[in-house]
Amino acid sequence: MINRESSTEKIDVFEGVVLADDALRSVIADLQLGVLIQGARTEILYCNRAAAELLGVSEENMLGKTFTDPQWDVIQEDGRLFPPADHPAARVIRTGLSARGVVMGVHRPSGRDLVWLDVNADPLADSDGRVSRVVCAFSDITARKVAEQRMREGVEYFRIMADTAPVLIWVSGPDMMTTFFNKPWLEFTGRTMEQELGLGWAEGVHPEDLDRCLSIYRSAFEARKDFVMEYRLRRFDGEYRQLLDQGVPWWMPDGSLAGYIGCGTDVTDLKRAREAASAAQHSLAISEEVTNRILESSRDCIKILDLDGNILYMNPGGARVLEIDDLSPIIGTDWTAFYSGADRLAAREAITKARAGGIGTMQGECSTNSGAVKWWDCLATPITNGQGEVERLLVISRDITASKKAEEDLRIALEEVQRLKDQLHQENVYLQEEIKLEHNFEEIVGQTEAIKRVLYKIEQVAPLDTTVLILGETGSGKELVARAIHSLSARKNRPLVKVNCAALPGSLIESELFGHEKGAFTDAHTRKIGRFELANAGTIFLDEVGELPMDLQAKLLRVLQDGEFERLGSSTTIRVDTRILAASNRDLKAEMREGRFREDLWYRLSVFPITVPPLRERSEDIPLLVRSFVAKLAKKLGKSIKAPSSQIIHRLQSYSWPGNVRELANVIERAIIDARGDTLDLTDGLEAVVGNPNLGLVRSLEDLEREFIIETLRQTRGKIEGNDGAARSLGLNPSTLRTRMKKLGIQRRTNGGSFQPAR
Repeated sequence: MINRESSTEKIDVFEGVVLADDALRSVIADLQLGVLIQGARTEILYCNRAAAELLGVSEENMLGKTFTDPQWDVIQEDGRLFPPADHPAARVIRTGLSARGVVMGVHRPSGRDLVWLDVNADPLADSDGRVSRVVCAFSDITARKVAEQRMREGVEYFRIMADTAPVLIWVSGPDMMTTFFNKPWLEFTGRTMEQELGLGWAEGVHPEDLDRCLSIYRSAFEARKDFVMEYRLRRFDGEYRQLLDQGVPWWMPDGSLAGYIGCGTDVTDLKRAREAASAAQHSLAISEEVTNRILESSRDCIKILDLDGNILYMNPGGARVLEIDDLSPIIGTDWTAFYSGADRLAAREAITKARAGGIGTMQGECSTNSGAVKWWDCLATPITNGQGEVERLLVISRDITASKKAEEDLRIALEEVQRLKDQLHQENVYLQEEIKLEHNFEEIVGQTEAIKRVLYKIEQVAPLDTTVLILGETGSGKELVARAIHSLSARKNRPLVKVNCAALPGSLIESELFGHEKGAFTDAHTRKIGRFELANAGTIFLDEVGELPMDLQAKLLRVLQDGEFERLGSSTTIRVDTRILAASNRDLKAEMREGRFREDLWYRLSVFPITVPPLRERSEDIPLLVRSFVAKLAKKLGKSIKAPSSQIIHRLQSYSWPGNVRELANVIERAIIDARGDTLDLTDGLEAVVGNPNLGLVRSLEDLEREFIIETLRQTRGKIEGNDGAARSLGLNPSTLRTRMKKLGIQRRTNGGSFQPAR
């Protein structure tokens, strides 16, 4: 018990906390989760090791402090200091309600480095119903906050690139709803981001174009393909401008559609130039002077070709863009010669389509006279005579170099965003694997196939709510299996309530499991909540379930079937949602056949059995276990111990270990205590424990177990219970030891105090 005493009062920081026994306090102390217990003035009354490490202060220096103490700067997610009244513990004291998911940034005194915490705080009330304590549990989420910041930086980089592009850029999700428009788009429409998001942009589309526009948009999303469409979009001054819109899909790391990214270009002037050129060949009303003025003022490169693609005319505006001072050398030359490679083939194909009466398009790259590289978007259309025969070709080319550069910058930005997403994904997977390895199986040590099968079964059944029966000899690690199943389940944030059915007297076990009302029996002075109610929405672990009396087996069966029970002294039915994990070192099938265990309860409990192998069946794991125990126990006992020699490992592997892993841990702890210097050796009483290395190979396991128990009883002078009793030395419960003695036929001689096998 962790106490703070003064001359006037004695404060028990675990007062009112159910299950405040040595096992619970040991678990709390070793949790990777930070745990604080704070008083009514938010002063810290208790902290575990993880809390002290996360907050950068020793456990002793934490006591009596509050989070308003100058040694900490506590900030909110937006970087401002936390108001004292909004600290989780202060909020719980003030409101009496739990505070969940509070994110705090704490500048630790050591180096003033910043750690981010996810805090849950719950009130503890005294007998008068007043909140007198607050339990705060918190975990380190610094890695997640750093990854989120990196992601935000990537998105901000994309936004800046998009806002500086000379085209209208938009981004949508996989549901066709737009999520972003760049600054040029908003300046073009004169509307706000909120007005345009979703399908708000459709309000600016010309009513005659809207249905066709949405149909093309929807079909592209369904086919997951690029699309190009033209429609009229209302500009900020009310004029409808012709927009050429191109969209491409982008994808998540898992291959699913993330949405579409597109850019629009105002092609109104280009369309007008096309219309003007078309009108020029069909209407004698347009004078040559007007036509020339249009061609000269246009910034597009307008060419008239013969049917072979040779240049007959180029407008002055196009010549200026290409930096051509004298057009005479290029008149009569092949227009496609401006391009090379695949671009030249595309230009030739556009001419072929126009010559056949269609419309040919292409995009290509060519250089000006000064060597500057420019991108062109070209449209080739036929010019017909009065009989409808194609006589000439009209090619209008627009300089899209700025648009192409914007597309390239956008591509680079998207690749950076994708890289950051992939990095965040990998970091998340790494953190999950680290958490899984560190917290789920950190105490289950082994590499043999037998223990790997156990770990596989744990992973298979943990996410489900299936009842699990864990079988195995005493000390083989059944509780560790239960703890791993709970920590991998969806109930991991709720309590794992443990009950040792063999350690509770028969007169109290029903009250412990199901609770009682005030006055239910002589010593029932107050109402008591049972373990099943404490485990509601969580998990209950019934260790040594085979020790339950038959009448309680029936009540347990009802909880398994219906999730219902009544407290002692009450007729009110209580419903609970509790996952049940049970364990036994007995052969419950044999117990069932002999009438000591209910058959229907056996079938309810053994939905998914897991058998933990004894240590003698996985002796290859003993070196790993020994190294693990030496590291932990040496630190606990304040000693520095070298790794044990191969001779010691061989001796330990030669022993049958009737007490399994728990017995091995006791042997290692005694060896560390007896060690002189930094060398581990098995001396004194350990010789009796380990014995002859060849003994386990020629004697039956039952004989070895009987002989070992008798030797231990002799050393303890026949004492079974207590700190110096045989049960503690063997790592067994006293009742379990008596049962094993009865099974092995060990009894005290009638004429003396020694023990011997029954004859």
